[in-house]
Amino acid sequence: MLVRPTFFAMLAAGALLAGAAQAQTRDSAVTNASITVLDPGQMSHDADLAIADVTRPAKGSKTATAEEASYTVVGLGGEAYSISTPSTVTLTRDGGAEEIKLTLHPSRTVGAFTGPAGQPASAKVEVQGSLPVSADAKTGVYKGQYDVTVAFP
Repeated sequence: MLVRPTFFAMLAAGALLAGAAQAQTRDSAVTNASITVLDPGQMSHDADLAIADVTRPAKGSKTATAEEASYTVVGLGGEAYSISTPSTVTLTRDGGAEEIKLTLHPSRTVGAFTGPAGQPASAKVEVQGSLPVSADAKTGVYKGQYDVTVAFP
Protein backbone atom coordinates (compact mmCIF):
# COMPACT_ATOMS: atom_id res chain seq x y z
CA MET A 1 0.00 0.00 0.00
CA LEU A 2 1.68 2.95 -1.33
CA VAL A 3 -1.08 5.28 -0.30
CA ARG A 4 -0.02 5.42 3.31
CA PRO A 5 3.57 6.56 2.80
CA THR A 6 2.41 9.15 0.27
CA PHE A 7 -0.25 10.34 2.67
CA PHE A 8 2.33 10.68 5.47
CA ALA A 9 4.77 12.45 3.15
CA MET A 10 2.10 14.97 2.21
CA LEU A 11 1.24 15.50 5.86
CA ALA A 12 4.90 16.10 6.70
CA ALA A 13 5.34 18.54 3.78
CA GLY A 14 2.17 20.40 4.81
CA ALA A 15 3.43 20.75 8.38
CA LEU A 16 6.72 22.17 7.15
CA LEU A 17 4.96 24.66 4.91
CA ALA A 18 2.61 25.70 7.72
CA GLY A 19 5.59 26.26 10.06
CA ALA A 20 7.33 28.38 7.44
CA ALA A 21 4.17 30.45 6.93
CA GLN A 22 3.95 31.13 10.66
CA ALA A 23 7.58 32.25 11.02
CA GLN A 24 7.80 36.09 11.32
CA THR A 25 10.60 38.55 10.95
CA ARG A 26 11.14 41.00 13.79
CA ASP A 27 12.89 44.31 13.92
CA SER A 28 13.25 46.97 16.62
CA ALA A 29 14.27 50.60 16.89
CA VAL A 30 15.79 52.48 19.82
CA THR A 31 13.79 55.53 20.89
CA ASN A 32 15.20 58.28 23.09
CA ALA A 33 13.19 60.13 25.73
CA SER A 34 14.13 63.27 27.61
CA ILE A 35 12.60 65.89 29.88
CA THR A 36 13.81 69.28 31.04
CA VAL A 37 12.69 70.24 34.54
CA LEU A 38 12.42 74.02 34.92
CA ASP A 39 12.04 76.22 37.97
CA PRO A 40 8.52 77.45 38.56
CA GLY A 41 7.74 80.98 37.45
CA GLN A 42 9.50 83.71 39.34
CA MET A 43 9.33 87.44 39.89
CA SER A 44 12.12 89.86 40.65
CA HIS A 45 11.80 93.38 42.04
CA ASP A 46 13.55 95.87 39.75
CA ALA A 47 12.65 99.30 41.22
CA ASP A 48 10.76 100.71 44.21
CA LEU A 49 7.73 102.93 44.01
CA ALA A 50 9.13 106.47 44.20
CA ILE A 51 7.12 109.46 45.32
CA ALA A 52 8.68 112.87 44.86
CA ASP A 53 8.69 115.25 47.83
CA VAL A 54 5.37 117.05 48.08
CA THR A 55 4.71 120.48 49.56
CA ARG A 56 1.65 120.44 51.76
CA PRO A 57 -1.08 122.68 50.30
CA ALA A 58 -2.14 125.77 52.25
CA LYS A 59 -5.73 124.53 52.24
CA GLY A 60 -7.67 121.56 50.90
CA SER A 61 -5.66 118.69 49.45
CA LYS A 62 -3.78 117.67 46.36
CA THR A 63 -2.88 114.35 44.84
CA ALA A 64 0.70 113.19 44.59
CA THR A 65 1.58 110.63 41.94
CA ALA A 66 4.27 108.01 42.38
CA GLU A 67 6.75 106.88 39.76
CA GLU A 68 6.21 103.24 39.07
CA ALA A 69 7.75 100.28 40.81
CA SER A 70 8.79 97.64 38.29
CA TYR A 71 9.05 93.88 38.34
CA THR A 72 10.25 91.21 35.94
CA VAL A 73 8.11 88.09 35.80
CA VAL A 74 9.75 84.95 34.38
CA GLY A 75 7.94 81.88 33.08
CA LEU A 76 7.40 79.91 29.87
CA GLY A 77 6.11 81.06 26.48
CA GLY A 78 2.34 80.65 26.26
CA GLU A 79 1.98 80.39 30.05
CA ALA A 80 -0.58 82.64 31.75
CA TYR A 81 0.09 84.59 34.93
CA SER A 82 -1.75 86.96 37.22
CA ILE A 83 -0.46 89.79 39.40
CA SER A 84 -2.07 91.00 42.60
CA THR A 85 -1.40 93.91 44.92
CA PRO A 86 -3.42 95.41 47.72
CA SER A 87 -5.61 98.27 46.51
CA THR A 88 -4.25 100.61 49.21
CA VAL A 89 -1.19 100.73 51.46
CA THR A 90 -0.94 102.65 54.70
CA LEU A 91 2.12 104.89 54.94
CA THR A 92 3.01 105.89 58.51
CA ARG A 93 5.05 108.98 59.46
CA ASP A 94 8.48 108.18 60.91
CA GLY A 95 8.42 109.02 64.63
CA GLY A 96 4.65 109.42 64.68
CA ALA A 97 1.33 107.69 64.20
CA GLU A 98 -0.01 109.83 61.35
CA GLU A 99 -1.01 107.91 58.22
CA ILE A 100 -1.59 108.55 54.53
CA LYS A 101 -3.28 106.01 52.25
CA LEU A 102 -1.41 105.17 49.04
CA THR A 103 -3.64 103.80 46.27
CA LEU A 104 -1.90 101.26 44.00
CA HIS A 105 -2.49 100.85 40.26
CA PRO A 106 -0.82 97.78 38.66
CA SER A 107 -0.17 98.11 34.90
CA ARG A 108 -1.89 94.75 34.40
CA THR A 109 -3.43 92.06 36.56
CA VAL A 110 -3.26 89.18 34.06
CA GLY A 111 -1.04 88.33 31.14
CA ALA A 112 0.59 85.58 29.12
CA PHE A 113 4.22 85.18 28.17
CA THR A 114 5.01 85.64 24.49
CA GLY A 115 7.45 83.46 22.60
CA PRO A 116 7.63 79.79 21.68
CA ALA A 117 5.53 77.53 23.90
CA GLY A 118 7.51 75.96 26.68
CA GLN A 119 10.57 78.19 26.18
CA PRO A 120 11.78 80.62 28.88
CA ALA A 121 10.17 84.06 28.58
CA SER A 122 9.79 87.21 30.67
CA ALA A 123 7.45 90.17 31.02
CA LYS A 124 7.65 93.55 32.77
CA VAL A 125 4.96 94.64 35.20
CA GLU A 126 4.71 98.10 36.76
CA VAL A 127 2.80 99.34 39.77
CA GLN A 128 1.97 103.04 40.04
CA GLY A 129 0.48 104.86 42.97
CA SER A 130 -1.26 108.02 44.03
CA LEU A 131 -2.05 109.56 47.40
CA PRO A 132 -3.83 112.60 48.74
CA VAL A 133 -1.82 115.15 50.74
CA SER A 134 -4.03 117.41 52.82
CA ALA A 135 -3.35 120.83 54.34
CA ASP A 136 -3.37 119.28 57.82
CA ALA A 137 -0.81 116.53 57.01
CA LYS A 138 2.16 116.63 59.37
CA THR A 139 5.53 117.18 57.77
CA GLY A 140 7.88 114.22 57.76
CA VAL A 141 8.76 111.02 55.95
CA TYR A 142 5.92 108.51 55.53
CA LYS A 143 6.80 104.87 54.84
CA GLY A 144 5.05 101.59 54.20
CA GLN A 145 5.40 98.26 52.47
CA TYR A 146 3.20 96.09 50.30
CA ASP A 147 3.37 92.68 48.66
CA VAL A 148 3.13 92.03 44.95
CA THR A 149 2.20 88.44 44.18
CA VAL A 150 2.49 86.57 40.91
CA ALA A 151 0.46 83.40 40.36
CA PHE A 152 0.63 80.85 37.58
CA PRO A 153 -2.85 79.34 37.21
